[in-house]
Amino acid sequence: MAAAARDARKTKIERPTWLTRVVEKLAVEYAERLTLDELSREAGVHPVHLSRVFRKFVGEGIGEHVHRLRVRAACEQMRRLKRRSRKSAWRSDSQTRGHFTRTFRRVAE
Repeated sequence: MAAAARDARKTKIERPTWLTRVVEKLAVEYAERLTLDELSREAGVHPVHLSRVFRKFVGEGIGEHVHRLRVRAACEQMRRLKRRSRKSAWRSDSQTRGHFTRTFRRVAE
């Protein structure tokens, strides 16, 4: 029995298909306010199970993942802006600039 248990642990666990749907939904709707309950209903699993499996296969929590997607989208938008527009946008709200900088550093690590 012990040998069978060891063999079972060695078997690679495949990524559930419902997890792929959740990751794709987050990639498209990251700007929306999605709740864990909504995501778990879509996946057809319990919210706790969704959270654990998501972290196991994606390597970060759902909230961290969404936050990273939002920061990347903001960076992409800034990259597209002309330099003059960027400067005036930064001047308009120094508190936002500081928050964005801290968040960007945390995500970029």
